[in-house]
Amino acid sequence: MSREPIEPGCSFQFAGRFKDDHLWFVVSDCRSNPGEVLILNVSTWREWSDPSCILNAGDHPFVSHKSCIRYDMAATIGLDRLYAMLDAGLIILHGYASRELMDKILDGAAQSDRLAMDYKKLLSEQGLIL
Repeated sequence: MSREPIEPGCSFQFAGRFKDDHLWFVVSDCRSNPGEVLILNVSTWREWSDPSCILNAGDHPFVSHKSCIRYDMAATIGLDRLYAMLDAGLIILHGYASRELMDKILDGAAQSDRLAMDYKKLLSEQGLIL
């Protein structure tokens, strides 16, 4: 089956029984963490939100208002599981983040005190953050 690759910068939404209104980004590269990727979601900006990565309308086609990356909601998921969910219609792809947006997300990951140290270590080991 030919399909879009799920790789860093890929954005998606959970659907079906996992339905979630949030946009998620694949951030890490599964090649150095076999089979698993780090994912981060976008949420509407609130006064108590993490200011490490604020997004505005136009930063990604899905983003229509002031939003932020929820580093506290970071998770890892198996790449095989993501592909199985894609094949089952349980995730909907929303294209790729621009290089500028990925840089902004990764800069925020390095700055955020809400991203778990294990996830920071993963991104650092992959050379994505310092």
